Amino acid sequence: VGQFTERLDDPDYRGMSSVDLASAAALAALEDTGADVAAVAAAIDTVAGTRQFEISGHVPAPLGKSNNYPRSVAHRIGADPARAVLEVIGGQSPQHLTTEFAGKGEFRP
Repeated sequence: VGQFTERLDDPDYRGMSSVDLASAAALAALEDTGADVAAVAAAIDTVAGTRQFEISGHVPAPLGKSNNYPRSVAHRIGADPARAVLEVIGGQSPQHLTTEFAGKGEFRP
């Protein structure tokens, strides 16, 4: 399990992009496994993410944006997944992704 938060009033605030934030959370999750981070990252076959506002329209993104959000996050954590999924924007997106991928019942021991 991984989580990362950057607060505006934090003295170390850097104005991280959504890719930066997601990568920090994903890295925390990899570290939480207690296993070799590089080995776990190499075993990742699918990365899925929810669409962010900055890539949903034709509005400038002052913090930058990726042209392939899931793969950008994967690259930053050392993963090279076979599948990268970018879900539509909406409050249902995280649950939809969880249900879809958990429902497949696919796993590698």
